[in-house]
Order: sequence, then structure tokens, then C-alpha cells
Amino acid sequence: MPGKVLLVGDDAGVSSSIDDALIELSALGCLDQCHAIVNYPSSPLLVCRLSREIHSLGLHVNLSSGKPLSEAIKIKSLINGGEFLNPANWVSDDNDPVNAIKLLKEVAAEWDVREISLEVEAQMKHFYRFTKKTPVEISVHHDLDELPNVRKAIRLVTDLPTRVEQIERGMLSSYEYEFVLDEMAEDAWVKKIEARIKAHRDQRGVHLIVCHPAYSAKGYEAFSVYRQGRVTEYQALKNIAARGEMIHE
Repeated sequence: MPGKVLLVGDDAGVSSSIDDALIELSALGCLDQCHAIVNYPSSPLLVCRLSREIHSLGLHVNLSSGKPLSEAIKIKSLINGGEFLNPANWVSDDNDPVNAIKLLKEVAAEWDVREISLEVEAQMKHFYRFTKKTPVEISVHHDLDELPNVRKAIRLVTDLPTRVEQIERGMLSSYEYEFVLDEMAEDAWVKKIEARIKAHRDQRGVHLIVCHPAYSAKGYEAFSVYRQGRVTEYQALKNIAARGEMIHE
């Protein structure tokens, strides 16, 4: 029996350039789900629109960029200005994004479970307020659900399993990211993701590939250092669909 491959679009609700790409790619059949962030100033209008345009919408719990929604979050988990610690701010010539996220997780491992649960609860309520729906799934920005305290906090709020928990329970066989580096050519990335999809189709189980497309590189400068690659990813997925070659289902 062939494996099932699901493509999920993350980081909805941050900017219209991301949402425009996710809505278009979902309509083309490229994406099986999209997961929305709800704690950005732009989120209310964007997520309301997403809920109308995208049938399968999940919550992307965000504990690592923007401002918290819960007033209970204490200064120990924030940086100056009352915002979550954002690993994008730590990226430099001597510190790449992977190491920046590793440093974030070292700090986040000490966060208070109760504080985290109150923030997750606030984000769940915002999601419902914007969409009048419960999320089909839940995921966590920067995979902070790898941390036991974050998973415990989420379980205090919802029975929805995160991606890490889905792996642990056997609901998913694998999940991974196929980022487009800013300097990567479209053809090179297309070969990578098509090879990844083909390999998973030859395996049993359900395999999740997380995508991060955007229509343009504007509107989310403070959110991520990963920009031009998102545009390449959008263009590549659109071109694959136009050729009728999106074989992930």
C-alpha cells in the first residue's frame, strides 16, 4: 500500500503576502492544510479571510515571535518591548538560523508550564473568535513542542495532538521541512521536493511535508530571516501544479 504524503502550509496569518500564496496554492490542490498564527496585529483580518477560503485550517501556536496574547506571560520569557524571544533576531554571520532556534529551545525549556498553557488558551480563543471554528490540527512554531514543558502546557488546553505527539502515537510516520534557501534556484528545489514526495509514496504510513510559501518577500520582515526562498517556493509549487505533476496525495 503506497504511503500518503500531505503538504501543509505554515505561517498563515502573519502577512497578506503569505496568505495570498497559501490561498492560491490550496485552490490549486498543492496544499492539504494550512496552519495560522493568531498573535500578530494583522492576524484578525487575515485569519478571518483564511477561514472563508481554506477548508482545512489549523492553529500554529506561536511562542517565539510577536507579542503574547495572555497578560500572564512574565518578563522571563520575553525580550525588551514585551515580545517573545525571536530566533530571527539572533541570526548573524556567526550564528545561523538552525543554531538560533537551538538557543531558543534552551531558554524555552525553562518556561513555566502554567504560563505557557495560558498563552496557548488565549491563542485557541483567538482562533475561534476569528474563524468561529475549532482548528483541525495544532502545531507549534519553531517546533517548540519538542520540549516536554510545552507539550504538557498544550495538553492542559486541548486534546489535539501536536506534530511531535502524532509521531509518538504513530499517527504520522514522519514530518519534515523542505525549505528553499534564499540562494537556491527553483529547479534545484523542485527536484528535491519531488524526490522527497516520491520516496514517501514508496513507504507505508502518512508523511507530512511542511511548506512556507509567500507571494512576495514583503510584509513579514520582523517575523523571519527566511524571505526570498519563500517566493521561490510559491513559484515552484504553482508551476508543479500547472504541469499536473503534484502527486503528493
